[in-house]
Amino acid sequence: MVFRETIKKLDRGVKKAVDDFFRTAEQNQKTENDILLVKIHGFLDRESKAGLNKIRFSEYVFGPGQEGLSADRFYEFFNIYRHQITSKKNFLEDIKKQKDEVEQAERMSVDIELLIYLKFWESDLILRQLYNLKNLATGSRYDWNFDPNKFWKRRELIRLEIQQPIKAISPLFYDLIDETYSAQIRNAIAHTKYYFLGRNINLTNKLDNPHYKLFNIPFDDWEIRFHKVILMYNHIIGNLNRINIKYAEKSADLHNGLAIETPKKGKHGLNKIHWIKYDDNFKRWYGK
Repeated sequence: MVFRETIKKLDRGVKKAVDDFFRTAEQNQKTENDILLVKIHGFLDRESKAGLNKIRFSEYVFGPGQEGLSADRFYEFFNIYRHQITSKKNFLEDIKKQKDEVEQAERMSVDIELLIYLKFWESDLILRQLYNLKNLATGSRYDWNFDPNKFWKRRELIRLEIQQPIKAISPLFYDLIDETYSAQIRNAIAHTKYYFLGRNINLTNKLDNPHYKLFNIPFDDWEIRFHKVILMYNHIIGNLNRINIKYAEKSADLHNGLAIETPKKGKHGLNKIHWIKYDDNFKRWYGK
């Protein structure tokens, strides 16, 4: 359940961490306008690269793609749930009056929240965005070729490739990942290795991995972890929208729009540049 009081309590800290990560990425971006690619989803079209398209276009494209369309479906699911906000005070009063009915409703809500949690940390697009924000924050280029599926384990990608490199430059976001992500919880949800006992999530995968430490998670602890995840997602979306507005306004004053670099080399051995501009009527970016 999404509690109004918990959102109010945690929102400021989560917002500060996400804002700091985005600000660091924008300030440290090696190539101008790279952070816009995080918003518009610049990626390598593998079908085009393999010559599967009948008409030959650049294999470096931007737009939703299949990852973006899948992420849109997750957002629709997430958005419906996050708007079912309620008062924790009223909930605690209700559980005293109608214990069995309210407990059943709470368990069903936690099941939905576990699914949202899993989907967030499994989303190819979200992980691509976080990975590339890390790249920009550490002074590396935007990675058009990034493929989340090349990593054997999601934990390796999240902990080693996204979180660890930002420990010194964006410690607030580093800590936020620490407070929200758990490979053990993700594994338990994916393989249905949990059950409810009272107001606890009991995990049955503790002995599956020497790194797993949790036997159970009280609902009150889960409430904090889950609310931080939905707030993180809220503020990632908010920052991406802010970037979109900022760079759309920037492109409006430029005849050719904004220059974006791709890894493809031109005849002089330099990275190829494409020009993009924002169409305010259709609310979209297009290549010139």
